[in-house]
Amino acid sequence: MFFWLKIYLVMMTFFIFVVITDVVKSDELTDIAVKNKDEYILNHSTFTIRYDTEEKIPVLISWNLSKCFLGDIKRIGGFIQDKLLPKNFVRVLSSDYTNSGYDRGHICPSGDRTRIKEENKETFVMTNIVPQISVTNRKVWYYFEQWLRSLVKTTDKELYIISGVFQTKGKISKKEIGVPENLFKCVLIIDDGDEDLKRINARETDTQSLCIMVTNDKTNINNITNDWKDYIIDLDTIETLINYDLFNKIHKDIIIKEY
Repeated sequence: MFFWLKIYLVMMTFFIFVVITDVVKSDELTDIAVKNKDEYILNHSTFTIRYDTEEKIPVLISWNLSKCFLGDIKRIGGFIQDKLLPKNFVRVLSSDYTNSGYDRGHICPSGDRTRIKEENKETFVMTNIVPQISVTNRKVWYYFEQWLRSLVKTTDKELYIISGVFQTKGKISKKEIGVPENLFKCVLIIDDGDEDLKRINARETDTQSLCIMVTNDKTNINNITNDWKDYIIDLDTIETLINYDLFNKIHKDIIIKEY
């Protein structure tokens, strides 16, 4: 019995080490901080949310994507409450999106967390969801997500991703959930490895950026294409629009602007 106890303790130690490592990696290149009294930081096991309690949607979310996060777990499904959100804040339910005309759009996609069930399930917290028009959520936005995962699977690259919303226009539900006018996703592409911040700032890895911004405006649906390359935008432009310094732990002159 003592032998099996030792085995159990070793396994638990390893598991805790992996989880802690993932938590560190999700924020290794960026300090996520609130900008006003309505915002709140939610530190999940493998991604970090800057949440707007007034608009009731995430402002931005950061996470790491490497081969270690990708496996064979199927989409768990079933949207859930975020237990990290304090009880005094209004809680958005999946039913608040019913008949709204908008999808429940993931910011950190469930497809980026297919290693273990718990990580996939965590992406279904409602604080990771925004009202998104289906023509982008199910096509150009999804195609970009797929391309990024394929890049990780087929090369020796890993990614640091910050994604979020820019401006809100309109509300859904009696809870007045903000509808973003635009969604953006900024990606840093580096060589797979450890001590990423150290390697980047020491110029020991190529560091490239790739960003897109897509409309979430229903009146503009007829002009939306399915090719994510049509929505590429410079990292500096994104930062200016959202008034926030992304990947703020690294020296920006290191970044090669285009992938």
